[in-house]
Amino acid sequence: MNNIVTIAAADIYAAYDLAMITPIASDTALTERALTNVFRFTNRDDQTGAAIARYLYDVMGKRRAVLIETETMYGHSMACAFSRALLSSDLWPGFPVLATGTNLLATETIFVLG
Repeated sequence: MNNIVTIAAADIYAAYDLAMITPIASDTALTERALTNVFRFTNRDDQTGAAIARYLYDVMGKRRAVLIETETMYGHSMACAFSRALLSSDLWPGFPVLATGTNLLATETIFVLG
């Protein structure tokens, strides 16, 4: 199940004390609900966004980015996570980001690097 379906179904599963196992739901909103019946096998978007920001800065030597957010729940969640990671880190002063929404037929957030 994707993020939208998983988040919507989580309360129903919890009400009936059923385990929910999701391999792809990465939105932090799922974890922050603190439901004891939900298990996932992927990273949280906030951890992934922070890792991407750090990798771009430390390993690739990037100092600016254009963030193109797709109009999907995943695209929005990843764009927010990446932006928050930069704003709350020591990277921000040297790493300006232009963020924008798009109607591209892409399924993921795109990081255009300079």
